[in-house]
Amino acid sequence: MSNALNSVLRGSIILHRQFPGAALLGLSIFIILGAWSFQLIGGLAPCALCLEQRVPWYLLIGLGGLLVGTRQLGFSRQIETGLFALAVALAIWAAYLALYHAGVEYKWWLGPSTCTTAGGGLDQTGSLENLAPVPMCDVVPWKLGVVSLAGFNFLFSLVATFLAGWGLLSTLKDKS
Repeated sequence: MSNALNSVLRGSIILHRQFPGAALLGLSIFIILGAWSFQLIGGLAPCALCLEQRVPWYLLIGLGGLLVGTRQLGFSRQIETGLFALAVALAIWAAYLALYHAGVEYKWWLGPSTCTTAGGGLDQTGSLENLAPVPMCDVVPWKLGVVSLAGFNFLFSLVATFLAGWGLLSTLKDKS
């Protein structure tokens, strides 16, 4: 049985050296396209924390592209290892931001006073941009079951952390 499984896995795409980087790139693009789709097609204006959560994903798109092209660009294994280590850090940052926002939405802790209903949600500068309604960070605009968009972002961030960690471990084990 194990010989049959090994022969099937040997040709599997998930065992390809570039799979973790390519999967991380694909996931990051999926997340950003999803965020923009909810905003532009679904009409859900992002709050300040939503916009902040996009930053690590944008960076992971660029980093994922570099990781996919490491061999073609002539990067050494050490550079590839460093890029995967950076990807792990970015994915953990994405998970932190998403968990913080989900916690604000679920009322586990307080969010920024300028972005929550408890804090009044008003910028005290008196600028004209306050005339448009500002999305509140502690209001859940959409959820599936009990999981909000920030909650899904947290779950996807865990997947990204796994993929980046997998790539990091693979490059550390690679002796070439």
